Amino acid sequence: MITFTLKGVDDAIERLTQLPEKIQKRSVRRAARAAMKIVRDDAVDRANQIDDPNTPRNTADFIVIREGTIKGRREGGIVMRVGVMGGARYDKNSPNPTQWRFVELGTERSRARPFMRPALDNNVPDVIQTFVDVLNDELNKELV
Repeated sequence: MITFTLKGVDDAIERLTQLPEKIQKRSVRRAARAAMKIVRDDAVDRANQIDDPNTPRNTADFIVIREGTIKGRREGGIVMRVGVMGGARYDKNSPNPTQWRFVELGTERSRARPFMRPALDNNVPDVIQTFVDVLNDELNKELV
């Protein structure tokens, strides 16, 4: 798990605290989802590049953005996750692709070919900038 702390956005945070809590969460949720779309799109591109046509399902079709509601409540904020539907469990009868974890993490017989981790690692500046831009746009709409 990777956690980010934004610094230098004091103006946005000050403007955010002027809004009711419901609108605060909605604005942050929209900004987080827009920022994570960059990671999802990159993960889809990477998954398509390494997809094995002999497998019954294309992993890229199952990469999604989800809000981590339980963790968000525990942490007291908004948590957005990008992942593969079905998680990393292995079940050959699952409607979700389960072979992706062997590609991402590797096995004792095959090397890892990660596509999820680099999707975030290579896009951190873009994700942060998109989050800040969308949050500022949302605040400008609400504080007019």
